Amino acid sequence: MSFVVQGKTNWKFLLIIFILAAIMGGTVLVYQYWWLSQEKVKIGREQFLPKYNLLIIVSDSLRADALSCYGGEANTPNICGLAKQGVLFENAYSNGQSTLPSSLSIFTGNYPNMYIDPGMALDFFKLYENKIITFDNIDEFNKVSSLFRKINDKELLLATVLERNGYDTKYKLDFSSLDPFGSRHFLNCCNQLQGLEKLKEYKDLIEKEINFIEDNTDIKNIGLGYEETYSVLDYLLNIKEKKFFTMMWISDPHEPYSPPEKFKKNINIEFSKLSRKSEFYELRYSQLGLNLPNFTGYDIYYLKQLYLKEVESVDERVGYILKALEHNGLKNNTFIVFTADHGEGFGEHGIFYHQDGLYNEIIHVPLIITGPNIIKGRRIKEIVSHIDLMPTLKDLMGVDCLYNPSGKSYKSLLVSGKDSVEQRFQIIEGYLSSAFIENNYKLIINKDNTFELYNLFEDPGELNNVSKENQAIVSKMKQKMSQLRIEKLIKMIKNLPNIQDKGKYISGLLRWIKE
Repeated sequence: MSFVVQGKTNWKFLLIIFILAAIMGGTVLVYQYWWLSQEKVKIGREQFLPKYNLLIIVSDSLRADALSCYGGEANTPNICGLAKQGVLFENAYSNGQSTLPSSLSIFTGNYPNMYIDPGMALDFFKLYENKIITFDNIDEFNKVSSLFRKINDKELLLATVLERNGYDTKYKLDFSSLDPFGSRHFLNCCNQLQGLEKLKEYKDLIEKEINFIEDNTDIKNIGLGYEETYSVLDYLLNIKEKKFFTMMWISDPHEPYSPPEKFKKNINIEFSKLSRKSEFYELRYSQLGLNLPNFTGYDIYYLKQLYLKEVESVDERVGYILKALEHNGLKNNTFIVFTADHGEGFGEHGIFYHQDGLYNEIIHVPLIITGPNIIKGRRIKEIVSHIDLMPTLKDLMGVDCLYNPSGKSYKSLLVSGKDSVEQRFQIIEGYLSSAFIENNYKLIINKDNTFELYNLFEDPGELNNVSKENQAIVSKMKQKMSQLRIEKLIKMIKNLPNIQDKGKYISGLLRWIKE
């Protein structure tokens, strides 16, 4: 096994990083625990007066350019209606290509690889030492490390602080269409949902409650995704006095692409031109994947049309949620966030779904925020990412939480009409690659240490790799990314949840590097 950094193995570089982290880690970690304990006391003593509600809606696998307000084909009046009532970010990015890393950034304001569970990590090192598993580079390690990430219990997230200050904090994960070890597991395994209590299921609702929900929102149970929405509607229709923070994670349009019949029937398709029966295209990726290289252009067209109809179905469900919010006059006093954890590929750059690649179809996500004092109808070109979301929301809500987040608040863009904030860059962590976005440029570092550079302003489809003719830009961006990697590794050490295991963890890393 070896670590490869910027095209060559650099043991000394990595040793210096981890030794520095080890030396600094003890002092910094002690300070962290002191700071957190003081913060806990401080928050407990504050005379915090709840003013606003917060509703976050995340749609799984929804690429930004599917929505009509982002220039897409799907008819999405409810989601895009939010944009007219608030702010739409034209250049928002996920910090990971799949649900687990993305959700970590959404909830913490940090990059996903800053959260490692030492116990699970040490078990992993034993497997490596016994030659049971091997890796060719650090990116392959990142793929496996996603299985043992964990947020520190003492790291105060927004939901925890709001709950301690009298808020009713609830969540609903709509993953009925996914397997039990899919994203449901990823959103529960790493402590992302600390401070949030699960809403009841559809099966727990009695007939009277279901009738009340349908009478006041017009929803009908036409499929699993709709059934999962009932519990959120029930909650919003009945909460009146208490301030709340509610998070709804909608599994669609994640594959399989199987929209309700009312949407599917509107697809303009000649079934005789498909290479297989129409129901084949609604199978899971695990069943469909091996056949994708043989898909015709018309097959791909139909696959994407199914996806777009699922997007329209998501929009309809968002509309029901907004109706429920308006029922008790809660909408005007509620910050509403709509985003996606990542996008989805349909053969662009040879990539389907979101299994690999850091091109914009995978990582460019919608981000719309509306609520009290937020400017209406504004479109912002500033480059932001999910690590900036929670720092922004904590400022909007007026509470103090999050320990030293990597993200920065863009509240000023939302409420003051400010044209820009501090110029920043964004990092996206893939399983086998990483990307760095600054100004108009995106640098992708592939697993084989080759580079791709795209001018996103001139080439939004990322069709023209200009790395060869812009070596100075590539070198500058690589240098910045190396500096950021050092900062992230040190911060990763600081975020280890257990002091006793910290030394063993660092020791394991050093032993691993030496080999």
